[in-house]
Amino acid sequence: MQRIAIIGAGPAGCATALALAAQSGHEVHLFEAGSHARARIGESLSPDAAPLLQQLGVFEDFLRQGHAPCPGSAAAWQEAALGHFDYLSCPHGPGWHLDRAGFERWLALQAIQRGGRLHRQHRLQAAQAAPGGGYRLGFRTPEGERSHHVDWVVDAAGLAAPFATRIGVERHMLDELLCLHVRFESAPAAFPAQSLIEATAYGWWYAARLPGDRLIVMLATDLGVMRALQLDQPNRWLQALRCTRELGPRLQSASPCLPLQLSLAATSRLEACTGPGWLAAGDAAFSLDPICARGLHRALQQGCQAASALADGCSEAAMTRYAQLLQREFSLQLGLQHALYAQQQRWPKSEFWQRRRAQVALPTTQAAA
Repeated sequence: MQRIAIIGAGPAGCATALALAAQSGHEVHLFEAGSHARARIGESLSPDAAPLLQQLGVFEDFLRQGHAPCPGSAAAWQEAALGHFDYLSCPHGPGWHLDRAGFERWLALQAIQRGGRLHRQHRLQAAQAAPGGGYRLGFRTPEGERSHHVDWVVDAAGLAAPFATRIGVERHMLDELLCLHVRFESAPAAFPAQSLIEATAYGWWYAARLPGDRLIVMLATDLGVMRALQLDQPNRWLQALRCTRELGPRLQSASPCLPLQLSLAATSRLEACTGPGWLAAGDAAFSLDPICARGLHRALQQGCQAASALADGCSEAAMTRYAQLLQREFSLQLGLQHALYAQQQRWPKSEFWQRRRAQVALPTTQAAA
């Protein structure tokens, strides 16, 4: 039996724990820096996540949570008018609008019920290879410093990848995309059930319904563009929103719950996603622009893949297969991301879109290097 530490109890970490519970007899510890109380972005789950939730043995319980259906999306992208992408033909039915924080708490509970041991408010501070094998991990907790010796580590703690970076693995950043979002406590009655996306000269907007008749509105733009246009100032952000062709008129009667929340949403990858006694999963391994709308699906999928590699004896061959699988997936998704941005040609002189066109011009293998 291996003692496995999963750093991060988000979707990738919990999916790893759930899949391990079904495949092996390992002792699994989940270490979460927070308490699952912080609001998160990433509120939609695509229909093709259903087989993953079934594989994890939690799909029926997921359906009992009563998440609102998401029939698809509409986007003003290539043209100013909205185009529609519906899930009507999907064999799994519609997707879901999630309470993201509630979804993550539910996933963590499922992992606990299947034998995982969850340590909340454990922030990783140190990671050292132990003389006899494995790693000695140091955590800061409300009760003081704590240390744990483990045989294997799964870094599933998002872009920060705190374990991998502490052992010297470099992260390559391909862009500087940021997301500025606000929640609206009351969605206008006429706002559609679909997620809405609207491209502008300085980035793109996203809006979607949340449980409890709420709404999230997010602007994705680059750091330099944000600073130049002062879009991190609430009044400038709101002014830009009101001037949009599709979203502005739909949100005239809605009141935002300020302040603005800012998060990094860059495309990036670790130099290596496996090593002696460890592997990375989810955004810790690689992250993509949210325009792909696959973050939650990818986290659940990679959790299952990471558990398979660990259950396969933690062998070097299993780790090599896992690393190759992630590299192929990153190259594929990066190509799709570039294709989406290449469709948009309406603002040839825009700094934001010029950067995306420059990325599209690079071969995928070079952009991933």
